[in-house]
Amino acid sequence: MKDKTGLIIAIIGIVILGGIIGYQAKTGESLTYLIPVGLGINLFGVFLHMKRNRK
Repeated sequence: MKDKTGLIIAIIGIVILGGIIGYQAKTGESLTYLIPVGLGINLFGVFLHMKRNRK
């Protein structure tokens, strides 16, 4: 792997999603508006990683 920037961004997205799910499980409060943010960051990181490490 030449560039790990996209991978790091994807891992940050996974951590955000894990934090949101953990918070919802602990408090019972709904934070559904933050789930698309975490998914968007995760997908951006995955596509960036795939684009930069294609060759």
